[in-house]
Amino acid sequence: MILVLGGTTESREAVAGLVDAGFQVLVLVATEYGRKALNFADKIEVIAKPCGLSDLLDLIENRGIRAVVDCTHPFAAQVSHTAMLACDRTGISYIRLERETLKAADYPGVMRTPDFEAAARLVASLEGTVMLTIGVKHLPIFIDKRCEPNPRLVARVLPHPDSVARCLACGLAPEDIVALKGPFSVDFNRALFIEYGVTAVVTKESGTIGGTDAKLEAAAQLGIKSVLIERPRLNYSVVADTVQDVICYLFNQGCSTKGTALVDDKATAPLVRQSRH
Repeated sequence: MILVLGGTTESREAVAGLVDAGFQVLVLVATEYGRKALNFADKIEVIAKPCGLSDLLDLIENRGIRAVVDCTHPFAAQVSHTAMLACDRTGISYIRLERETLKAADYPGVMRTPDFEAAARLVASLEGTVMLTIGVKHLPIFIDKRCEPNPRLVARVLPHPDSVARCLACGLAPEDIVALKGPFSVDFNRALFIEYGVTAVVTKESGTIGGTDAKLEAAAQLGIKSVLIERPRLNYSVVADTVQDVICYLFNQGCSTKGTALVDDKATAPLVRQSRH
């Protein structure tokens, strides 16, 4: 059994590829929203709940997990760290499916920051209307650091009651909450920025899959600033760029229920051991 840590577009692709390759798959996501977003119906077993280290250790032991494929969001660093620790303690294989990073230099007007705190300090120095496209978890940091009434903060969040409720609890007015599920095209982002009179947009470096490139391009076309929050720095033990690389790694680790290893060119495709320092 292979445990896939999911909730992302690439996790859906990874599960499909693993099943086609003959692996038994169990998917773990943090929320019911994540389960519904994967849209596996009843074909794949999905567990929807937050899991700490003890939960993961129990799951690995009780379900006979032979490897963990980490397809979580690039900013879910704590989840990845916990997964690597659980694999290390139980002696099973871990591999990270990493989405490609963007080249911020390709987009004019981008200001890079190492974390949310630095981004919030930068935003507090701006004027006009800043659209935050970073989810709800870190909204309080930006709200606490600004000096009202400038800048005006508009949050674009998922259309989920909890997300909207958390925005309201932070003190955002209803007219400053945009509940939409992305990713969106360049044209859609541009129209949204124009509609709200946005003078700067804040986004996480979530890659093309996460729609970051479309936001940066729309902002560049309008001549507005972009604040790009860099991914957390984490040492993944084993990293793959494609689902095929993941499958080859698992076969060669002996994780296949078929008990055979691939020996063709695809199986020997290099895996990157990556240090994000």
